Amino acid sequence: MNNDVPRDEDLKAPPRLIEALRRASSERIFVPPAIDRTILKAVERQFSHSGRGRARRVWWWTRLAAASAVVVAFALVTSQWQRVAKGRFALEDVNHDGQIDILDAFALARQVKQGKPADKRLDLNGDGVVDEKDVATIAAQAVKLERGGRS
Repeated sequence: MNNDVPRDEDLKAPPRLIEALRRASSERIFVPPAIDRTILKAVERQFSHSGRGRARRVWWWTRLAAASAVVVAFALVTSQWQRVAKGRFALEDVNHDGQIDILDAFALARQVKQGKPADKRLDLNGDGVVDEKDVATIAAQAVKLERGGRS
């Protein structure tokens, strides 16, 4: 340990300071009611102004965040509509998310299981019916790994 740093036991206040603090803590200080009211009114004014300002800032930021969310949602929906309108989706992209993955196989499997009429073009194996075999075809395509330049 460093001997230059005093320990709590080594710290001693001068006796006059200790006595003055004892007297001050036992004496009751009289504050006139007029001064008390003035201080309270000043505090209320300060807090009421800062409270309204903070409420305005919160309101403004909340509205800004909501407007931003609307703009982003609009942009996403618009881009999705444009893709659909341009017919960019592959036939196997059943859920139209722009990629052929296992979720497309799952979506088709759900349609087949629920008996919903699936798009007849999804008869990928050409047997005349959209069934689990077509789901398996999409699943196989989704997990197929592309080979690099080597064979």
